[in-house]
Amino acid sequence: MFQKLINHIFLFSLDHAKKVLYFYTFLLFICICVLISGLNIKTSNLDLLPDSSLAVKNFERLASKYGTPNAIIVIVESKSRALRLKISAKLKKDLEFFEKIEGVIYKSFLPDKILEDYELDKYFEAKNYNVLMVQPKDSRSSIKELVPLINKIENKISQYQSSKAQLYLAGLPIFARDDHDIMLNELPLMCLISLLLISFFMLKVLKNYGFLLLGLCTLIVSSVLSLSFTALIPGHLNLLSSAFLAISFGLNVDYLIHFVYSFEEDTDVLDRQNLKKSFLNVLPSMSSSCLSTAIVFFIIAFAEFKGFAELGLTAGCSLIIGLIVYFSFFPALILSFPKKILNPCAKNISFSFLSNKYFSGFIILIAIFLCFFSKFRFDGNYLNLQPKNSKTVYWEKELSKEVIYASNTYLIEVKGAEKAFELSEKIRELKEVAKVQNIVELESLLEEEKLSHLLTKDFRKKFKDQNDNYLLYIIPSIDIWSDESAKLLNKKLRKFQKQVTGLPILAELVSTLSVKSLYQSFYFSILALLLLLYFRFKSLKVSLIAILPSILTSFSLLGVLYLLDLKLNSISMVAFPLILGLALDDGIYLCNSILDKKKNLKRTYSAIIFTSLTTILSFGCLIFTHQRGVSSFGLNIAIGVFLAMFYSLSIIPLFKLSKK
Repeated sequence: MFQKLINHIFLFSLDHAKKVLYFYTFLLFICICVLISGLNIKTSNLDLLPDSSLAVKNFERLASKYGTPNAIIVIVESKSRALRLKISAKLKKDLEFFEKIEGVIYKSFLPDKILEDYELDKYFEAKNYNVLMVQPKDSRSSIKELVPLINKIENKISQYQSSKAQLYLAGLPIFARDDHDIMLNELPLMCLISLLLISFFMLKVLKNYGFLLLGLCTLIVSSVLSLSFTALIPGHLNLLSSAFLAISFGLNVDYLIHFVYSFEEDTDVLDRQNLKKSFLNVLPSMSSSCLSTAIVFFIIAFAEFKGFAELGLTAGCSLIIGLIVYFSFFPALILSFPKKILNPCAKNISFSFLSNKYFSGFIILIAIFLCFFSKFRFDGNYLNLQPKNSKTVYWEKELSKEVIYASNTYLIEVKGAEKAFELSEKIRELKEVAKVQNIVELESLLEEEKLSHLLTKDFRKKFKDQNDNYLLYIIPSIDIWSDESAKLLNKKLRKFQKQVTGLPILAELVSTLSVKSLYQSFYFSILALLLLLYFRFKSLKVSLIAILPSILTSFSLLGVLYLLDLKLNSISMVAFPLILGLALDDGIYLCNSILDKKKNLKRTYSAIIFTSLTTILSFGCLIFTHQRGVSSFGLNIAIGVFLAMFYSLSIIPLFKLSKK
């Protein structure tokens, strides 16, 4: 049915080429207007998790009520305590004038003598630095509001920088801003580099400027349509889905390569009849391969992990849009272009070594070797997704050792002072806990010493609300990014309070949902792809042979990562179900060519090699982004496509395929 739909669209484009071009011109105008109106970007951790999650709801509620969970932290580093306090006091006054700041706290409200006499925690002060906690009015870290605010704060603190004092920023909003900057600056640059590399590569393959120009125009049109569709549904990009442009470049250019090789095989005269014949020859393979990859994306779209789900929806729709554009806009463009400068001529590669049984045996041994080392290893450390040598990461680690709040802090809200005190004492007994901060003991002490008037409203607000609810800050003594240690502490804290939250709880939820989504997407994708292949080839044997390289690639990739001492993370693991669909494209094209005795296998081999290389180029560009999650995602796909190319071309021909 899908193939028939594309067929009807294509035939209409041949008969009404000018109307199709006018339609796309109008559609592009509409799409550009949609994009100008705004495409939102979301980079908060909360944006990757389901809104229905209890941990997410609790985190948002506490952030809204107390402000601390999503506070912007300003660090003032200096050997001189007097200078630190002086800068902090001035900076507090400056920041409180900012429109989008709710409040600023920079030191304990008690005099130093009282703190020393009663051995009280100084809260916002360490040996060589002080901390200012800046609470934005937008407590959920909406990036649209936070980026201008953070940039404004950075400009302000730069005025206090000197040889004697250095100022830095930390906190969850800073991580969100850093990811936003990468999405806004690095990823578009990576997409542009990807497009330029693919263009240069395609020129070497096609050896014709005219076809390259038309192919790039078609690629850009499909990308604009896909991007505008994303602006409508789901309405924004997250850290994962923002890479879809690079994905679409690499996948959609495959259509052009396969068409050119088919055209050159059928004829050397570019007219309407030959154009129709070439397009219809590649339609079955193109529609099947597009549908197979799109199915994987759409299966991912049903994942609980919102980061996966939005990537699946965005990329799956992008593939379908790309196929429709290539079978409507592209032929209409060819018919409207001067034929003199269009001369499809694709470069062929000698494949004799690939069909050699000894080389195939060698590839099989490599596959067995890599599968032997395939081990699932997961890195749930959120900080390892950030750029290397990040100052924000450095200060998050330092803050966790000394002061009241850092990214590794747990949060528990309890009703009443007595219950808050009892729970704090019980939690302090845990060996995994360094300290528990609350205001209960402090209130009791101040009341005894008749110093309650010193307790400021801003300080109290971080620990207590008007309904006698108390917030406990639990700072662990262990590395909470160690999976086993974190799981153990999380389990113990949940026994005390089921509604415990904080970044360690959210990080565990990200890890759990991403791993669960991986397994579900992987196995459902295999089942769906087998059904698609059986529907396409009407043969269980051919279906199993076509999908064999895809499955081998997935397990071999785990082996490669193990040998390279690399672990999967919550972003890079989505590569595994995607590899199934991407690798299957090669299997479908090759099986189609082998079954069709009239097909020139040399051209099919060349087409598969070139499409694989363009896909590697598009995903490979992501490796160079500073966001290590996206970088590892690009690396996994590039390695997987490379393995799939050799597995398909070396293993499938060993089987005797027939339509029976």
